[in-house]
Amino acid sequence: MEPKTISMLIVEDDPDYHFLLKELLSGEELIETLYRKEFAGTFEKAVEACVNNFFDVILLDLGLPDSQGLETVRRFIPVASDTPVIVLTGLNDEEMGLQAIHEGAQDYLVKGDISFPVLRKAINHAIERQKLLKEIKVLRGIIPICSYCKKIRDDKGSWEQMEMYIRDHSEAEFSHGICPVCYEIFLKDLEEQKRGRV
Repeated sequence: MEPKTISMLIVEDDPDYHFLLKELLSGEELIETLYRKEFAGTFEKAVEACVNNFFDVILLDLGLPDSQGLETVRRFIPVASDTPVIVLTGLNDEEMGLQAIHEGAQDYLVKGDISFPVLRKAINHAIERQKLLKEIKVLRGIIPICSYCKKIRDDKGSWEQMEMYIRDHSEAEFSHGICPVCYEIFLKDLEEQKRGRV
């Protein structure tokens, strides 16, 4: 089986930390995944890299020469667009990490506590969460539905029953019932049928 490749941008100005991350993501135990890494040492270089390349994930230091703290996250998330961002902080400050997540980061890691298993897990979870968020956005989009029969047109142009479409595009399950308005109509039709037989 060929290993999957994860493309990442590492935004970090500390050469020692560059080396550490490079070593963590280049170990011999990496049989299932190859990490293609690009480094940027400043906020400006990171923006340039995002504009010119596609990345599966971005590791973002909060202490850059040209951007500091949560302002770095606030400014960078719009540039990263749909690419998941994991914040790297030198501070063992859970509040700062949670604020970074509130600003749009997928996760945060404290530099002194990073090991390969922790980093791999954070990267994989960030990518998977972002993929799921994209799927949710698709489900929130406009769905073309027939105003008469209530069938839904899929991406291929075929029309299918609403229940089938929703079942195929979500994890929803159905329990069928009858709403009060339809119940009244049903009773009215039933009464008319009974009168017609008498």
